[in-house]
Amino acid sequence: MKYLKITFAIIFIAAFYFVYLFIPSKIVIKGLDNFPKSAYDGEKGIVQTQYWDKWMPFKQKDDKTSTFTFDNCTLRVDKGGMIDNAKSILQIEDIETKLTISAYYDTEKAITAVLYDCTVNNNTMNPIKRIENYYTAKKLEKQIKEIMQAAKVYYSKQQ
Repeated sequence: MKYLKITFAIIFIAAFYFVYLFIPSKIVIKGLDNFPKSAYDGEKGIVQTQYWDKWMPFKQKDDKTSTFTFDNCTLRVDKGGMIDNAKSILQIEDIETKLTISAYYDTEKAITAVLYDCTVNNNTMNPIKRIENYYTAKKLEKQIKEIMQAAKVYYSKQQ
């Protein structure tokens, strides 16, 4: 019985440390993709947030709050139409994070490099909450990839 308790305690402590060693406290979601030249257009480019409703794969849109609703998260436009960046706030369950989309035009290759960047703060002492946040961030990453794919399809047709 004594060895069973010791074994159980070792397994419990190892599982506890595993969560903190292998699930990061900041989950970074980043991607870089090549888009057609039209994604850098000064009037209808990807950083011009007023045109996002033309390609964004949303389920519902609220014009008053500039919010797009998807299956499992919402995206609220924070700042848009800056020179090469568009900033928005993504919310999924109880996690709120900033999504930045940046566009860089390569004149030699005539393509637009689009970078998206998002960081989920997972700095919690609760191991179960830390695991939940990790899987929620994975859902968020999937949604961001769907958004970027919809944008790529839209800007491919604009050429």
